[in-house]
Amino acid sequence: AAGLPTPVHQFAIQLPDALIHVDLAYPQVKMAIEMDSYMWHMDRKAFERDRQRDNELRALGWTVLRFTWAMIRFEPERVIALIRHTLSECAGGPL
Repeated sequence: AAGLPTPVHQFAIQLPDALIHVDLAYPQVKMAIEMDSYMWHMDRKAFERDRQRDNELRALGWTVLRFTWAMIRFEPERVIALIRHTLSECAGGPL
């Protein structure tokens, strides 16, 4: 509905110490999108794990975007615009 290419859901990526799955990915341009709910991502262990995953993904050349449920629910146009812009940057030109 947003006019974006269809991402791959639950895309597997091998990190140095673990195989992870990102919520959405555009693997051809190494762009990952994570949807963070407060319930699953805001205790200390999850907070630390998410930062480590992001750093390891970036070290492998991935661009990572994170969105909260509130961002998606209340600011969908802003989320879509940021995904579109970032995807274009990762692809090296307009979609």
